[in-house]
Amino acid sequence: MKQQFFSLTLLSDIVLQKSSNTQGKNESRDFINGSVILGIVAKHYNEFSNPFAIFHSGAVRFGEAKPLISGKISHKIPLCFFAPKEAKDLREVYNALFCDFATKSLQNLQLRQIRSGYINEDLQKAELKYRYTQKVNLKNRKDKSTKDNQMFGYEAICKGAVFGFVVEFDESVPNDDIEKITQILCGTHFIGKSKNAEYGEVLIQSINDFRHAKHDLNLNAQDFSQDFSEVALYVASSLALFDNTMPTFIPSAKNLGLDSAQILWEKTHIKTKIHTPYNQKRKAKDSARLIIEQGSVIALHNLSQSDKDKLKNGRFLCGGFLSEGYGEILVNPSFLIQGKDNKSFALNQSHIDSPKGEISTPQNNLDNDLITYVKDLRDLQMREVESANSIDDFITMHKGKFSKVTNAQWGAIRAFAQMADDKALKNRIICYINEERLKDKWEEGKEILEQFINAHDRVSIALLATRMPKADLDFSKSTSGGGK
Repeated sequence: MKQQFFSLTLLSDIVLQKSSNTQGKNESRDFINGSVILGIVAKHYNEFSNPFAIFHSGAVRFGEAKPLISGKISHKIPLCFFAPKEAKDLREVYNALFCDFATKSLQNLQLRQIRSGYINEDLQKAELKYRYTQKVNLKNRKDKSTKDNQMFGYEAICKGAVFGFVVEFDESVPNDDIEKITQILCGTHFIGKSKNAEYGEVLIQSINDFRHAKHDLNLNAQDFSQDFSEVALYVASSLALFDNTMPTFIPSAKNLGLDSAQILWEKTHIKTKIHTPYNQKRKAKDSARLIIEQGSVIALHNLSQSDKDKLKNGRFLCGGFLSEGYGEILVNPSFLIQGKDNKSFALNQSHIDSPKGEISTPQNNLDNDLITYVKDLRDLQMREVESANSIDDFITMHKGKFSKVTNAQWGAIRAFAQMADDKALKNRIICYINEERLKDKWEEGKEILEQFINAHDRVSIALLATRMPKADLDFSKSTSGGGK
């Protein structure tokens, strides 16, 4: 498959909640779902010649975005990593794949599982920074009172963090569609919760030369044991498995796409969750998904030759929802094969990458449309000002010739301008002012009014009919509610 790499920079704090629930405590995710990336492109669904192939066939896979550490895509710390309970610097880490916790020396350490943070292939560890903000719903502006049970808070990932993700294309996807997807993704977007308020602005940029990430996604399988009889699978993205079409938390050779491999449960470490995605287009929740989370480790043994041949590539996909970035499995990645023979190793403290220098935000289609709209609005306002000035000049010069015309008659002119079509408007007004009962009222200013009608559009005519009855008022005061 073809791969295109992207960086995603947070230009503002971003709220990514683990659950779609609206009540109770709701923790923040520490990665960006592939469905979010897919959704950005899906806004242009009808612009593709074959949208089914892009969004539903699995030919395009929108990977999950994970933090960058030293320019490399990081991975959730494997759940088989343990450290002494009181240790905070993680200079002494043990790998449960190779440790015998029954030994007295390890029992005395009071080891506990490391469940947060990301590492790259160089064993550099970093964690995202969060900011919690308390919010209040106001009942009304007068008494500033709050609605009952309407206080809430957001835990947001702090702006400035840089993520990386990959979009993979099957060979059947035309180059034109690949270029279009890349063009749509590049630029500024708003994702996550409360993106219409102060959260969620991100900048996506295409990266053509991203060797570190490419190497990390194609690690050569290393021997978990000398004879390749045991293998460790690292769950690099959310994993949704099925057992005879029914979702399940329990991995097996069948739902992993293998032949005869067996799960080595004593060395397997799995974290699960139930996720119910919300479909913004349909304004409804989809069916619940049973998910094995990133960082889980599945140990296998009794592999057949066909299993070994499949796993030797170092990476494969399995399970459901692959187009949303699910199902990525790494085989014996280098960062997982650490701490053999009960030996400890260290994780080096680092930090999530941040943008270097000033961020240049390219204008995307939304920016261009907005700029065009603002320019058109400004031109319209300038034309309205010029028209209003010319009408005021006309009134100042000729108001004496319309002294006999009543306010009701000017109201009739205004009604014609608002209701009659452009072709019939001028004839309708001329016929009206030439009626026998009104001749003496319009006689002095009839010729000048006809010249004005022939030279101006309906908006100017309506404005004249509105302002002429107020010709004797001080306009500067009348606009603020006062007058003579």
